Amino acid sequence: MATVSEVARLIGVEPGKVKRWATEFAEYLSLTARPAKGKERQFSEADLRVLAVIANHLECGNDSDDVHYALNTGEQYAESLLEIAELHSPFFQEPSENMDETWRHGTLIGGMACRDLSQVARAYKLAADELLKQALAKYEPHELDYPVLFLYRHTVEVYLKAALDNPPEHHDLSRLIQLLEAESGMKIAGWVKDRLWDFHKIDKMAALFRYADPPADGEIWIDFHQLQSVIDKLVQAIEQYMATRKKVDTRGLI
Repeated sequence: MATVSEVARLIGVEPGKVKRWATEFAEYLSLTARPAKGKERQFSEADLRVLAVIANHLECGNDSDDVHYALNTGEQYAESLLEIAELHSPFFQEPSENMDETWRHGTLIGGMACRDLSQVARAYKLAADELLKQALAKYEPHELDYPVLFLYRHTVEVYLKAALDNPPEHHDLSRLIQLLEAESGMKIAGWVKDRLWDFHKIDKMAALFRYADPPADGEIWIDFHQLQSVIDKLVQAIEQYMATRKKVDTRGLI
């Protein structure tokens, strides 16, 4: 959202004109751009495009009828205006009052849209799977290797934290493993712990895959088919543990 002064600076006019236009052409603007008396005007990306059309016509000597015609015929959706509005609008904005179920081109975060850690972990897993699918389809896994590995490593970390009652803020997988064993009262099953430990040994603090640091052990081969298959089983084990919160035998998670 932009204020009157910010809009005025972007389209190159005095703030007073923006206020006057917001009143005269209110029917084309959002509710936040024409709020109740005493409240500050807030202009959305769509409002910026409308005001740019208004400024373009009125500053060039055209009259109000020309502006109405231009807006009624959709001039505010011209590609050049879309680009200007996008470039000068923040990425993270207050939700629009016009938002409804048709708004499927973005996402809400925070507030009522908050996700728990298990939902976030699933999202990272899905992102990694999709990247890996693309990499293997092109027969060029090296083009996406570090993003894939980072996302899987982060998937593991977030899942471990999701399984804890009081997850810490650090990235140390060994400590997360210890905390999970302490909370569950059981040792993590052999292969599960071994594969979790693989990630810890190569990337203790979540920096190697993030910044493409060279592995301490030199050159290493990673079979992406095996990686995805084992991550799937790791996730299933942790999901099962979170669903039951009960002790299971050593063939499961704990």
